[in-house]
Amino acid sequence: MNNLKLLGEQTETPEDAEDLVFMANDWGAESDIDNQGRVLFPTNLRRELKLESAAVWLECYNDAITAYGEAEYESRKQRARERLEEKLSAFKKKGLR
Repeated sequence: MNNLKLLGEQTETPEDAEDLVFMANDWGAESDIDNQGRVLFPTNLRRELKLESAAVWLECYNDAITAYGEAEYESRKQRARERLEEKLSAFKKKGLR
């Protein structure tokens, strides 16, 4: 479902939805692709995420891109490795190839 449509249809917590849209617009900005083919994060977003002058890891899943700084990425990787064989086996039984 389109995120803006989902947020726009909120009747239980409309102020929360409005706040999320407001912050997305505040942190977001148009961005260019540099001469090396990299997408540049807006400066204010890099500052807010504490990613200035640091490596960034991107994850694309479920039509969303998540950006991780090093500490968060390592934490996420550790969580993903826990019971990895068990997770893989369970999803293979469901049809994962």
